[in-house]
Amino acid sequence: TLLLRRTEFTLSPQAIDTLLARSVTDPERQNLLLGRQELDPAHGFIMFWWGDAQRRRRILQRFVFNRSIIQEALSDLYREVFTLGGDPLARDILTMLDRRHRPRGTAGQVVSPEVVLKTLIYARRSAPDELIHGVGMLAGISSKLAARILQDPGGEPFAILSKAVGVSRRDFYKLLNLPEAEIEFDLDRADDLMALFDQIARDFARSILRYWDWSANPRIANIMRLIDYNGTELNMPHTIARQSKNQLAEGL
Repeated sequence: TLLLRRTEFTLSPQAIDTLLARSVTDPERQNLLLGRQELDPAHGFIMFWWGDAQRRRRILQRFVFNRSIIQEALSDLYREVFTLGGDPLARDILTMLDRRHRPRGTAGQVVSPEVVLKTLIYARRSAPDELIHGVGMLAGISSKLAARILQDPGGEPFAILSKAVGVSRRDFYKLLNLPEAEIEFDLDRADDLMALFDQIARDFARSILRYWDWSANPRIANIMRLIDYNGTELNMPHTIARQSKNQLAEGL
């Protein structure tokens, strides 16, 4: 934490990676990291998973952007970068920025808003593997990420997923107040999630899903190895209570 307080020093990306991995159970370190200019969106959206509601809001506010504006500004680069010999890193970044997604079924067909809503209703009530896979297909994400989103007790990831797949405001309200849901939200929490859903743009929600799909990003996968992430369940604040800090420290 002393190093993080020294704002006169610029920390390398590798140093930020290591400090990020050590912040999982350390709220003070999380706050200091959020104050560092070197923290980029990839770092922020990883830390999102073990941040409390206040830190999650802070991360979303810091890294909010409109992807369509960036696409327009970079439009002239696409032809240059995608020619033979173009920089691979730049190509990957432009691909992520340009990625558009429409909810699709298991056979790749575009599905209706009614099918999207019905799938999410079933997934909120129970999430067997086939439903998790279906949610992943709808959102264009891995099944591991779909499971992580559905199992998150805070609800912010579900709000972001719902916005990304085009759920209407009325239908999202219905999803929040679903009888017999596996994870239930009280009135205050539902209001907070409704506000988040209203505030976030759909293109930003889709971009966040790209950052969260760690298996597709080698750099983020390396950070997760520092945390000893096993590919199933991340030590979020609500999940940390089910594991000892000693177990977590062994992986750092």
